[in-house]
Amino acid sequence: MNPDEPVLLDAGVLIGALLRGDTRHAEALLIVEAAREGRLLGRLSVGILSEVCAATALTAGVRQVCTYDADDWTVFQPAGISVVAPASVLALL
Repeated sequence: MNPDEPVLLDAGVLIGALLRGDTRHAEALLIVEAAREGRLLGRLSVGILSEVCAATALTAGVRQVCTYDADDWTVFQPAGISVVAPASVLALL
């Protein structure tokens, strides 16, 4: 990776950095820390962050998400995540 050029950090890299038991943990943590410290021009997208949130929630046994951004989470319903949004959002689903 060229540290002078922006690089999109995929959800797998972020998840690997978060999960100590993951075989990718040590390597992924170095990449994420380099981005956090500004030594790597790491970039994220809303979709990638949603994937990371869903993965960490599933790992922790969470099966419900209360959110105003219900559309971001509907893709994770097949994995067992259900949206329990505020009433104003549920009326739109």
